[in-house]
Amino acid sequence: CASYPCLNGGTCDGNFLWYTCTCPSGYSGKQCQTIDPCLSFGCKNGGTCSKTEDGATYTCACNSAFYGTNCEKYKACVSSPCVHGNCTDKGSGDYSCSCEDGWKGNNCLEDIDECAEAAASNKKLCANNGTCVNSIGSYSCSCIFGTFGFDCSENPDDCDKSYLGQDGKHYPNLCIYLDKGANCTDGLANYTCTCSAGFKGARCMNDIDECAEAAASNKKLCANNGTCVNSIGSYSCSCIFGTFGFDCSENPDNCLISNETIDGVLYPNKCIARDKTANCTDGFGEYFCECSQYWNGQFCLDDVDECAIDPTRCKNFATCINTPGYYECDCINGTKGHNCEINPDDCANITACNSADKKANCTDGFAEWWCTCGPDYTGEFCDLEIIIYKVLLMLGGNNANYDDLIAMMRDLIRTPAMMKDLVPFIVGLQSLENRTALSWSAEETFLWVAYEEKRLDLKADLYKWNDVVLGNCFTFNHFNNTHRAYLMRSDGAQGGLKAALRLNSHEYVPWTETVAIMTFIHPNTETIFSESPRYNAEPAAMTTIQSIESLYRRLGGRYGRCVQSANEVDSYYYEGSYTTDASFIRKYTSPYEKQYGCLRSCYQDEVKKACQCMDSRYPMASNEAPCELPHRKCVDSIIAKGDVSTWAGCTCPLPCENSQFDASFTAAPLVISKNKCNSYKAPQRLNDSNCAEPKSQPDYLIVNVQVPRITINIFEETPAWTANRLIGTIGGLGGVVCGINLITFIEFAYLLFVKLPMAVFFNRQI
Repeated sequence: CASYPCLNGGTCDGNFLWYTCTCPSGYSGKQCQTIDPCLSFGCKNGGTCSKTEDGATYTCACNSAFYGTNCEKYKACVSSPCVHGNCTDKGSGDYSCSCEDGWKGNNCLEDIDECAEAAASNKKLCANNGTCVNSIGSYSCSCIFGTFGFDCSENPDDCDKSYLGQDGKHYPNLCIYLDKGANCTDGLANYTCTCSAGFKGARCMNDIDECAEAAASNKKLCANNGTCVNSIGSYSCSCIFGTFGFDCSENPDNCLISNETIDGVLYPNKCIARDKTANCTDGFGEYFCECSQYWNGQFCLDDVDECAIDPTRCKNFATCINTPGYYECDCINGTKGHNCEINPDDCANITACNSADKKANCTDGFAEWWCTCGPDYTGEFCDLEIIIYKVLLMLGGNNANYDDLIAMMRDLIRTPAMMKDLVPFIVGLQSLENRTALSWSAEETFLWVAYEEKRLDLKADLYKWNDVVLGNCFTFNHFNNTHRAYLMRSDGAQGGLKAALRLNSHEYVPWTETVAIMTFIHPNTETIFSESPRYNAEPAAMTTIQSIESLYRRLGGRYGRCVQSANEVDSYYYEGSYTTDASFIRKYTSPYEKQYGCLRSCYQDEVKKACQCMDSRYPMASNEAPCELPHRKCVDSIIAKGDVSTWAGCTCPLPCENSQFDASFTAAPLVISKNKCNSYKAPQRLNDSNCAEPKSQPDYLIVNVQVPRITINIFEETPAWTANRLIGTIGGLGGVVCGINLITFIEFAYLLFVKLPMAVFFNRQI
């Protein structure tokens, strides 16, 4: 005991070999080390604590109202708190009640008023008008007479009982006492009757007078004028003659059974005996006819004279012929159809009217057609221009030349382009004053002309003259304008001629194929005419022509004949120096017309011999009369003879010295300034040489003539050459340029070059 082995206040008793511990209450074990769990924890609410065998744990025996490890939980349902229901213990002393039908509340002590709740939800607990009566925990139904059961739903069938009728017989119900087709509907200790047709009343014992009711509502029960007769539960119809059936609706079709004989033929009715499209309407023992428009009368047996009623029913001048039940039309030639209303379109496949005149119309006739021309054409087929026609009318004719004029008109119809050749014949008959007035003036043609970049005076510096074919021509440095002669002082654009022109395209005649300005470049000692080489300066462009002069000198004498002047040949009707042919244009490889001054004079002499006049399209002797249109056939016969140079009696030697130009051409879009020129009108833009931005000017153009170098090519014969080879070498060389429309405006003088150095001398040994 000296070591105090007893714990928790235990008392030690022993010696040096052994000891025992006497433990205080609540402890046990050899050393009092084990605590009594019943003392430390204990059982609550009157529970009995019992230690387990090891003494370390315990159990509680709870009374009936408690449970849990220490009897700490209360059983709420032990006291049966749910009076009219089942209790459910929720723990912690709480519970819930599930009430029986008819009860509610926390402890199911409140009665449910089933009747009031059903009424509030618009439900019925009692059928057949029974009354709901609430009771404690339930309800009951108070049933009306004739129903029974808990909810008054049981109702005996009152339609299936035994009722004594007035005839002494029993019936399930009285609905069928008289009305065997009535229906009985069960009620509550009663029944109702639904009567069939013909009966009425609560028990269907009253007959309905169908005839009276129909008359009151303006209805007819009997068809075809039949009489209604009432009977018990029904009615009948008394039918008139020709009808039968319950309601007299059956009426035999007299249109099918009449069997009438007309014109020896049996028909079902007379209506269709002659009028096959008549309508037959059945009556009561009879029928009625509705005739077509071609027949009339009671039975459609009388013919209608359609021609008398409407004499115009036949169209296009046809004759109307009446026939039984219809009519016929005797058509004139070219029409068809019953009323001759069809006039086949004779223009359908006709294109002749529009071969030339696109505005012409083909007008249909009766088996024929004709052309209605537009404003620009005339003739049977609208293929003769009206302007040509008026000119021919103005010229007239006589018995001697009438056939030639007609033939000429026919030629024009076939080849309208021939008009170009006829115009000079017409214009050539006019005076020079009239011809000049017909052509454009310098003011109408030019906007401005400048030489060496200085503006020229149109009237003083451009010599105006008139050609029958070309019209008014304007020539710079013309040989007849000696007081305005200019010399060539520099090459390139600074020393050239520049002109801005109007095309006046809106005034061009219909047969003109090209809209442009004709430009001719030639020595000023020579004249030009319609066959001279030219360049057509195109619209909306700046055309630049660069030209080099070539001089040709021939030996003559024993080396071959050449001519110094026009006086050395039999006939020469051109102004200026003597020429036979012209230069070629370098830019193109195809041959151009040759300028035959001498040869064309030979041609005029031949025309004079044959036609007693001269061709007005070319220069002619001043004392000779120009050929008129009636002479055209004769003139054409001379042209048909071919190349003048092959004609006997026509001798045209080459000139001993002549000058010609070789030219090249370029064209660029017309240019206008992008600054101040924007506000200009077209003529102002062209007048301002500072303009420099491309703009389209379709009715204007600029021609710029330049000499690239101030030199002359001289080709001179030497005795080493044979005359034949020399002529073969240079005889075909052609002289110059371009052109368009009927205007010539530039001519270079030989004087421009006389003081310039000779750049080339040709000497060849062949």
